[in-house]
Amino acid sequence: MSVRFFQKVNMASETVASLNKTGLYQVSGTNAVAYPGYFVRATGLASNPTYGNKDLNKLTVEAPAAVTDKGIFVVDLVKVQDGSINNNTYRIGAQTIGLSAAAGEAVALRQIEHLNEQFLLGDGNFQSAPTVGQYAILTAADPDLSPSATIPASGFTVAIDAQLTISQGVTGNVTAYLCRVVQL
Repeated sequence: MSVRFFQKVNMASETVASLNKTGLYQVSGTNAVAYPGYFVRATGLASNPTYGNKDLNKLTVEAPAAVTDKGIFVVDLVKVQDGSINNNTYRIGAQTIGLSAAAGEAVALRQIEHLNEQFLLGDGNFQSAPTVGQYAILTAADPDLSPSATIPASGFTVAIDAQLTISQGVTGNVTAYLCRVVQL
C-alpha cells in the first residue's frame, strides 16, 4: 500500500521560526486537498475571508512550475484523525500517517533552506519507487518528487539515503525513505 507521509528528522525549520509558514494548497488557483510531503512553491498571499483583504500570515502554494523552482516548501500536516458526529468535529488518537487536509484547510509549511536537511517521505510521495543511493528531484506541475539516477545541473535535489519501515501503533507496514537535501 502506497502512503503519503512526511516526518522531519533534522531541519533548520525546527529552530528557525521564520522558516515555518501557513498556507493553502491550490491547483490552478483553486483550493485543493493537500497531503503531507507535498513539495510546493509560494504563489502569493491568501485572501482573508473575514475582512476581504489579503491574509499577511497565510500563503497560497502550488506544485512547482518547473524542476528548477527555488524557495521550496514541504507540507507538514499538524493534525490527527478526525470525524464528525451530529455536526460536531472530533479529533482524537495518534494517527498521523495517511491523513490529508481538505480543500481550503490551512496546512503547515516548512521552507527548505539548507543543504543536508533530512526528512522521511512515504513511498507515495514519489512518482515511482526511488532507489537507495540515488536521488529525487522536483516534478513540474506535480507536488511529488521524481526519482533520478544522477544529480541534475540545477534544481532542488534530495539523496535517498535509506529505506525504512515506519510503525504507527502496532502497524509496521509503511515504507519510508530517508531523504537528505544535496542541492537547492
